[in-house]
Amino acid sequence: MCRGIREPRSEVRVGERVDAHVAAVERRVPSRPRLLVATLVGGINVTVEWTEPQVDGGSPITSYVIKYGDSSTDVDKFATLSIDGDTTNFQFTDLNENTSYRFAVAAVNAHGQGRFSEFTHDVHTSSIGEE
Repeated sequence: MCRGIREPRSEVRVGERVDAHVAAVERRVPSRPRLLVATLVGGINVTVEWTEPQVDGGSPITSYVIKYGDSSTDVDKFATLSIDGDTTNFQFTDLNENTSYRFAVAAVNAHGQGRFSEFTHDVHTSSIGEE
């Protein structure tokens, strides 16, 4: 140990409950959803699928937030939508024709929203009738 620098310590005193300390440490927002894939289904429909986060933050996932938009637009201007936490997929229907889209997903629990996943590759919709 270096002089003048104190290492953080977590102590449990005699008679204290260990599980109270563990619970306090584990209460946080979830980690990022994993293995995000966007697939064109028909000319203007895209299915987005992912795997739940490795860490739920000590609280069940209550919802997912999907961020999506035209790849030529600034990510800060992408739209978001919230879906139920019991599902790990969503189908976007009737997207604009001849447009490239990108998608990212964040998990939400009782402690808040976690970070967004990495964005998917561009998925390019086609003209109606050009599937």
